[in-house]
Amino acid sequence: MESPHSKAFRCIIGVMRDDGNLLSAVNDSWQDWTGNSDSIEPPSTDSLPWLRVRMSSPQTMPYETEGWYKSIIDIAILTAVAGYKDTDAADFWEIIHESLHKNNATEDDRNALHARYEDYGILKLNTTKAAIGDVRGVPSAEYMVCMGTVQIEILHK
Repeated sequence: MESPHSKAFRCIIGVMRDDGNLLSAVNDSWQDWTGNSDSIEPPSTDSLPWLRVRMSSPQTMPYETEGWYKSIIDIAILTAVAGYKDTDAADFWEIIHESLHKNNATEDDRNALHARYEDYGILKLNTTKAAIGDVRGVPSAEYMVCMGTVQIEILHK
C-alpha cells in the first residue's frame, strides 16, 4: 500500500508531467527517483534542458483532530540548461513554478489544480529557488544548474 507521502509526491510529479509548457521545455530528460541507476545519471549537453525530482523523508506530527496527521515533505528539483546565462536557468525554473501554481492560468484551471491537490491531502505548497550556478569546473560541461525546493504540507490519517 502506498503511503500518503508517496501519493502526494506522485501527485506533484503528475501535475508537472501534465503541464504542456513544462513538458515541451524538457528534452526527454525527465528524471524522478525510480530506484534504478539511470535515475541518478548527471545531465549531458545533448539532454538539456534537464530535470530531476526527488522526495525527502517527511516530517510528521499529530494534527488538531485526533487520528489525523500533518506532514511536511520537501521535494528537491534540480535542473540544467545549456549555456552560462543565469537568466536561462531562472526562466526554466519559472516554467516549473508556473506548472505547480498556475498563476497565469484561468481561474477554472487554478481551481482544478487546487481540487487535484486537495484530493491528495495537499494543504499547502511553497516553491523556493535555492541556487543557480554554473559547472565550469566539470570537464566538457556547458550548462547552468538550478536547485530548488517544493515544500508540501499534507493532511492524512
